[in-house]
Amino acid sequence: FPTSLVLSRHSMENYKLLFRHLFFAKHVERRLVGVWSDHQVLKKLDSLRGLLGPSFLLRQRMLHFVQNLINYMTFDVVENNWLEMMSSINAPDQQATNGQREQTVDDILSIHDGFLHKTLEACLLTNPSLIRSLTKLLNTCLLFTDQMKRFMATTRIYDDSLNLAAEKRGAVQRNLNERGASQVVALDKNKLLRVLTSVKEERNVLHQRQTRRVGREICSESYKRMIERFQEVFSADLSVFMMQLNTHTASGTMASLGIRLDWNGFITSSISLRSNA
Repeated sequence: FPTSLVLSRHSMENYKLLFRHLFFAKHVERRLVGVWSDHQVLKKLDSLRGLLGPSFLLRQRMLHFVQNLINYMTFDVVENNWLEMMSSINAPDQQATNGQREQTVDDILSIHDGFLHKTLEACLLTNPSLIRSLTKLLNTCLLFTDQMKRFMATTRIYDDSLNLAAEKRGAVQRNLNERGASQVVALDKNKLLRVLTSVKEERNVLHQRQTRRVGREICSESYKRMIERFQEVFSADLSVFMMQLNTHTASGTMASLGIRLDWNGFITSSISLRSNA
């Protein structure tokens, strides 16, 4: 109340369904962005970039899919349909003397129901096979983010960085305390040089230790099988989703989703290769 006086219970349930759908996609995007942030930390290990390439590529493919899906639903569907609905409600009528179209509440509710139905349909929520394939893809992305978080926890890169930062803060604080106690204004250049050299050596040692630890993990058979399995599952599920999408939509708003996801024809060529294999 008072929303229930205007919108039926069925409309409210449809809104809940739409919002859950959008929030779930946004949740997957945030998790993938977190993996992207973790991968930026790993990129400083230059000698391991080649070995980490498959993980980076898979993460980027997933992120490209989810971000384009969200942009499609929010901008191409929800925003456009909302503007179209408001334009229909506020459309002037030439026969009206006051310049505004005289509409009843039933007319406005009918326009709103059309907006809601069109939005649900364009967001794939009225097609059981498409939404099932889409949910499977998003769940695969979530499982991948879980595995990457476990991988980062195993390498303990963030722990090393935090420990080094704490040591730096302690060294700076001790230096300030010594200067304050002795009332020395000019900093000893030799002491400063020794501190900078020590910090550089600590960074080199930390970099070598992280490189060995991460290299040991990514060279393990379990990690390789995990990445290969995710690549196979994601590629197969994406191919199924795109084939279903192309079958149900040849033109219109939903066709723009296929264009967004396969703008360079890579997925189409992958589907052809799978069919010929």
